[in-house]
Amino acid sequence: MRVLRSWWFPLVLLSAGAGPRFAWGQARVEFGPVIAAYAPLGEFRQTTDRLWYVGTLPASPSALGALAWGAQGRLWVSPRFGLQLQAVLASSRWHTEVNTPGGSYFAQNSAQVMTATAEVLYRPAPNGLPIWLSAGSGIVRHWGQAYADAGVAPMLALGGAVGLGLDLRILRRLTATLGVSTLLYPLDARDKVGSLEHGFQTDLLAHVALVWRSP
Repeated sequence: MRVLRSWWFPLVLLSAGAGPRFAWGQARVEFGPVIAAYAPLGEFRQTTDRLWYVGTLPASPSALGALAWGAQGRLWVSPRFGLQLQAVLASSRWHTEVNTPGGSYFAQNSAQVMTATAEVLYRPAPNGLPIWLSAGSGIVRHWGQAYADAGVAPMLALGGAVGLGLDLRILRRLTATLGVSTLLYPLDARDKVGSLEHGFQTDLLAHVALVWRSP
């Protein structure tokens, strides 16, 4: 229920911003594929007395950085206000040193991260430079072999999302969207004993979308 309530928040903001001028006959829909560079920042705090067990997990968020693929959809209810839904999936691989009571070795690990956001869009100058700002909420899911080997179940985190971007019209109904989004959320990788590594995450998502525009 907490996740559902957080995703309703951008819809409430959108309704308030559009006001009485909203009319379905004037709404415009956009949708298309997205390619992105997923770049997690920050650091993880590991449980020091269990480092031998944490070795399969990423030593830092940057290890999860990778190209991401997905899709996005938009609903513009006025020249200034809109709603954007976007979801992308990143698959990463890295090598880490695994420390065990019998010694240490290097192993290749892999993980997947999916981000999904619901954001309100705002255009400061709808008839001028096609810049937009965004704010809303998002969910981030971590899973994969690296977490499974450490006994960590797939993790689903809830957080906030902000961004900005630029729309470049290519054809009458085809637009290229360039944007950068930031996701802010807490992450705690836990097994049956307790926390293995945790920290507040700041994930950057630089994305390019090719969207088709409805009349």
